[in-house]
Amino acid sequence: MIEQLRRELDPMLPLAIKEALFADPTLTLAGDSPAFSSPSARRVLEGSVLEFGWSSVDALHLVLGLVGLSIVSVASQVSESLS
Repeated sequence: MIEQLRRELDPMLPLAIKEALFADPTLTLAGDSPAFSSPSARRVLEGSVLEFGWSSVDALHLVLGLVGLSIVSVASQVSESLS
């Protein structure tokens, strides 16, 4: 599913985040278009550095800090080349 999402979003990147909501466990990010909601595990990275994840104690506060930033890539947390 993440690969399908990545293929759909790649041509639209970067996407400005105008709204962000975290209602555990669901993360919702919205801009002019499209909006994205995920009830699954996710991580927010800056470069290759983990900023926070879905299970972070302060995830609600940190998600609000995403407003005004942009989504620049979408990737699976697991390598598809695993056997």
